[in-house]
Amino acid sequence: MFRRWCINLYSQYIDPLIGPERLSPNVIILGAQKAGTTSLYHYMAEHPDILASKTKEVHFFDLNYNRGQNWYRYHFLPRTRDNEKCWCVESSPYYLYHPLVAARIKSCLPDVRFIVMLRDPVTRALSHYWHEYRRGRESLSFKDALDREQERLAGTTQALMNGEMTTSFNHQRYSYFSRGLYAQQLSHWFSYFSRDQFLILESENFFANPSSGMATLTEFLDIAPFSNIEFTRHNSGSYKEQTNPEVLDALRAAYRAPNLELAELLGCQFSWTTI
Repeated sequence: MFRRWCINLYSQYIDPLIGPERLSPNVIILGAQKAGTTSLYHYMAEHPDILASKTKEVHFFDLNYNRGQNWYRYHFLPRTRDNEKCWCVESSPYYLYHPLVAARIKSCLPDVRFIVMLRDPVTRALSHYWHEYRRGRESLSFKDALDREQERLAGTTQALMNGEMTTSFNHQRYSYFSRGLYAQQLSHWFSYFSRDQFLILESENFFANPSSGMATLTEFLDIAPFSNIEFTRHNSGSYKEQTNPEVLDALRAAYRAPNLELAELLGCQFSWTTI
């Protein structure tokens, strides 16, 4: 609370004078949530040619857009002669799913590059659920939460798009199944940005062989290879409770067609698109 108060005070009285002299991000990790974006962000921050935002999840283009771009720039380092050619990265995994973010970024940062991590949507949904449950924001069982998702999200996307609400707790927190509809989300983003601005990584392959994943990333950004990275997992949730296999089977069946749509959209298979 105190830290947020300090940021607000600084952004209101001081940062309007220096905000334009700060770096702007030219790489954004869009999501997906619970797909390894925190680990990727920390790995990238270890490269000498990559400068990370002060906090991992700035949430400007989704939750704080009304604060203005100088507030956003406060979260990045001042521009200097030594760092002006560096890549500057932030990661807010709600961006991928939020209906207004693509248009907002297009108006502010049209040439930015994007990194998207895609995890098996079944395990992603389960991890998302336990993330909310552990923090006291979810009281339903996983099955009941899935059954009630459509009801909970009813009208929220349209309300965000037409300005009836600036944020939606339900849209952000209870979108367990919906956030796994990757083809739908990426098609929306591709309508605003060129495909060559995106690097799409499969989470399972990335964490099975992070060195290879980081090599792909350095090629995408045209920078020197990473060296001496300790691939520690960050923000990896755990849950001991067993989920009813029938619930998981039903979820896999529900994702089968959307997963095939994703494979067709991107022209590649993921380990879970053919299951």
